[in-house]
Amino acid sequence: MAEDVESLDTSKAFKDHQPLLAVSRREAVFPEQVGMIFHKMIGGEPDFRQWAMASPRVENAPVIDRNQTFISEYNRMKRAFRRFEPKDVITVHVELDITKYSDTQNLLILDQFNERTYFSYDVYGTRFGIIPKGIEQFHMMRLTPIEMRGIRELSGAMSNIQAEILLIPTLADDSMPMSLNEMDHWLIMADIAEIRFWGKPGVVSPTGGLAYFYRAEGYVPEESDELMDLFGQ
Repeated sequence: MAEDVESLDTSKAFKDHQPLLAVSRREAVFPEQVGMIFHKMIGGEPDFRQWAMASPRVENAPVIDRNQTFISEYNRMKRAFRRFEPKDVITVHVELDITKYSDTQNLLILDQFNERTYFSYDVYGTRFGIIPKGIEQFHMMRLTPIEMRGIRELSGAMSNIQAEILLIPTLADDSMPMSLNEMDHWLIMADIAEIRFWGKPGVVSPTGGLAYFYRAEGYVPEESDELMDLFGQ
């Protein structure tokens, strides 16, 4: 494969970016939170009336209770938005196909990571897309057979593994939505902070073991800052 010169040397990335602390799985961002992040970034507010009208709680409420449920949802969303403080990172979970591995080239091909990759969230009828800058560099990953064997073992000999991607939102574009897969999306641009592969729960631990870890140069998670403060560094 002529393109393998552009593959990511993940063995070096793994060794150079081992976490200072034992990392644990993070909760994935909820669609409603993505909508709130977008509006906080542009300095505006969602259309709470439209959100509440499209809420499943309202749509599924008995007719006699629908108006009261709408008022309850409307007030809940306004309070939640007022209190909502976006975190430094957005956590996204993705199932990855790990079957495309070449023992001769030490190369894992991940079709889900390419220059067209985005993460779509339907927020009460309005779609938001998170664009992970540079995700295509993980399309071809250099892994030794030993490293790949470890990932396969932690996956429970399955054909896929869960990736956990930590993203730092950098820009929200409210000029106009962009059509992605023939659906309009309001876009949030984001830098990659970390990528983790997690094994199947129950194989090595109840929650699954850490099969792969990458941390972007210059990114220091909040817990690492707290640890350095504790030791006066």
